[in-house]
Amino acid sequence: MPTLKSLLQNIIEIDSIPDVNISGLTLDSRKVKSGDLFFAYLGETLDGKQFIDQAIANGAAAILCDTTKQSAKDFEILDPAVKPRDDGQKSSIPIIAIPNLIEKIGVIAANFYDNPSREMLVIGITGTNGKTSISYLLTSALQKLRRKVGLIGTLGYGTTSALTPSIYTSPNPIMLQRILHDFKQQNIDTVVMEVSSHSLDQKRFSGIEIKFATFTNLTHDHLDYHKTMQEYAKAKQQLFTMPSIKHGIFNLDDPIGLNWFKQFKNNFEVFGYTLKLNSDKNIIAAKNIQTHPHGICADIISPWGEGELKSILLGRFNISNLLAVITNLCLLGYDLNKVLSVIPTLQPVPGRMQIFSVENKPLIVIDFSHTPDALQHALQTLREHCRGKLFCVFGCGGDRDRDKRPKMAKIAEQLSDQVIVTNDNVRFENPQQIANDILTGLTKPDKILVELDRTKAIALTIQKACPQDIILLAGKGHEPYQIIGDKRLPYSDIETVKKTFAEHD
Repeated sequence: MPTLKSLLQNIIEIDSIPDVNISGLTLDSRKVKSGDLFFAYLGETLDGKQFIDQAIANGAAAILCDTTKQSAKDFEILDPAVKPRDDGQKSSIPIIAIPNLIEKIGVIAANFYDNPSREMLVIGITGTNGKTSISYLLTSALQKLRRKVGLIGTLGYGTTSALTPSIYTSPNPIMLQRILHDFKQQNIDTVVMEVSSHSLDQKRFSGIEIKFATFTNLTHDHLDYHKTMQEYAKAKQQLFTMPSIKHGIFNLDDPIGLNWFKQFKNNFEVFGYTLKLNSDKNIIAAKNIQTHPHGICADIISPWGEGELKSILLGRFNISNLLAVITNLCLLGYDLNKVLSVIPTLQPVPGRMQIFSVENKPLIVIDFSHTPDALQHALQTLREHCRGKLFCVFGCGGDRDRDKRPKMAKIAEQLSDQVIVTNDNVRFENPQQIANDILTGLTKPDKILVELDRTKAIALTIQKACPQDIILLAGKGHEPYQIIGDKRLPYSDIETVKKTFAEHD
């Protein structure tokens, strides 16, 4: 069993740290068990110090909390808390204040779980759009290449065939280390992780040695949290400043990706991918791109040779995603021809341009696109495949970035024949107010329907559409819930479509 001293090595001077055994770690005072170390860190809205008494009452062996002092070594050992024992005696609980505690939780958790990432190849994928697709496709390809690989991201964590759902794209730093530890126990030696801007800003990846890092793009999203695009980019960039990074892979068709490709050349080996011709030796490019009703294909020029890419996925943006996958695989030492033979076997990511086709019914495509850029790409892709009318059903999340609502509406109006505005995750916001914000971006009311009940909106759209039409259900993707207030109510676009088709069969 690790001791408090061993967990705090390389964090603070440890000579005067009490030698207390630690049986577990937690950020939640309600979940403290006997022998746990409780982190009373300073959050966005709450100060963990107000929960110290509860943690002690539940059996905490020690407490770490934030201090206002700035030096990493200038910690404080506060007056110990006193907890009554069953025998009538009293025991002291060490309380240690550490500067910027949130930045150190991951390192302490890594110490507790024997630093699992040091013995693994960890691949990080960041960007506004494409993280989930690239992560899932890369993990699937590695599994087909007989590699023991685990996935952590929006879809959950585990293997692609056995994913445990997770509320967050990137779990908290203690859970991340526990997942990596469990992967190691399963002899998994490669981990593909989505790396969100929130998690980077909140230092959830401290203590994880990420060696491969991929950047997809940066478009309008999460400005309710980051406030500006500059701060959003700065958060993403933190992935590439980790000292463990050995290879950086950048989307050169994104201006930020192109800048970072140039900027980080002297820090580690960089590679780029693009849908434009490029002769740089470290760039993989696609040419002769073709889209057809059953997928996509292109010719590939790369540092590892040339070949033909074929995939059952839809859309040019998926060629870009696959170029990122191919780059990672070739950097891992796999032959390009072998990699290209695996690509056609990769299935669509759940909730990402996922197709539902029934005879004499409109084609339904479910996609997680919940940003202006993602919605634009999804609609442009489907327009290439559409022989009839293109319908777009979408809403926007409540208590989130309001600026993108009219922008998404404008894109939906311009690129589809019929727009149906409905609910997404409304949270605590008035659904009608969200719809009103969306409607401000529209100029052709005759193309718009509003049905805030998402199930009814989908059924209504399927009834209106003809067999040659395509319906995009945007925003929810794989999510099996709707967030209303503080509740996650069971709901799935995928199951709704299946049920609607069955009822009208």
